Amino acid sequence: MRHSRIALPFLSCLMLAAITAPAAQALQSGIEQDYAALKALYNATDGDNWTSNAGWDMTLTGGQITAQAVGNFHGITVRQGRVTEVDLYSNALWGPIPPELGSLSNLVVLRLDHNALTGAIPSTLGNLSELYSLIIGGNALTGAIPPALGSLARLDTLILDANALTGTIPSELGNLANLKWLSMDGNNLTGTIPSELGNLAKLTILYLGSNALSGPIPSELGNLGNLESLHLSRNNLTGPIPVEFGNLSKLKGLRSGHNALTGPIPPELGSLSNLALLHLDYNALTGTIPSTLGNLSELYSLIIGGNALTGAIPPALGSLARLDTLILDANALTGTIPSELGNRNRPVESI
Repeated sequence: MRHSRIALPFLSCLMLAAITAPAAQALQSGIEQDYAALKALYNATDGDNWTSNAGWDMTLTGGQITAQAVGNFHGITVRQGRVTEVDLYSNALWGPIPPELGSLSNLVVLRLDHNALTGAIPSTLGNLSELYSLIIGGNALTGAIPPALGSLARLDTLILDANALTGTIPSELGNLANLKWLSMDGNNLTGTIPSELGNLAKLTILYLGSNALSGPIPSELGNLGNLESLHLSRNNLTGPIPVEFGNLSKLKGLRSGHNALTGPIPPELGSLSNLALLHLDYNALTGTIPSTLGNLSELYSLIIGGNALTGAIPPALGSLARLDTLILDANALTGTIPSELGNRNRPVESI
């Protein structure tokens, strides 16, 4: 019995060692994999000349590569022994994004915006199954948006704006069911807006302005019930403004100016009780200004100049108590300026 009392704890220790040794080995292998990816990033983007490379040691080997050591790298967050965040915003990175970043299997945040990154977005970023936020705007990235990004099921934020990206918007982005912010402003994107973007039920921000997009605005965008801001200005969009936009009950800003849109301003826009900004200037819109726009009690900026609108200015616009910018110039409006516009407490900018 005496021997058995001694042997049981001894066996427990052996079993614990057998269980924990593989786990420890896996953690070590994981952090070494992460270190290799970070080393590739450092070497590809001129790490020696970053604004800050504090703590970055590219000479580590073997047992020197620890979670603690890697966690001391500027802009790197390590949790539970693995790299979870890479945030090197505005840090003078120059050169391509290395494909090795796709091996950071625990990565939640990748933020490399406002640097001088060049080359294409690696399709390997589509392997980052835990990724929540991908922010790489404000660089000089070229080439197409990889369809592989449509596999990032957890993605909440995708910001690719202010680059030089070309090609079409991948329809696969419509698979990002958790996406709330999608910004691709200021690139050289062509083709049509995929109707699949109407599947992004959680989307609150959609910025596609200042590209070379063409074709009609998909009516499916009217399904985006949580959308608060929609920017489509400065493209080559044609066709009508979808009447389905009247369903966007949370919309606060709609900018679709400087396109080639035709047809009337949908009266349904008058039901958007949260709308604060409506810019439809410099299109080819026809018909009259809907009097229903007078229902937009939160509206402060209404810019619809540079179209082919006809008829009279609706007196109902005089009820827009918050309005401080009203631009109706360069149309074919007739009649008198409604006296109701003089009843407002705040003067409007231009008629």
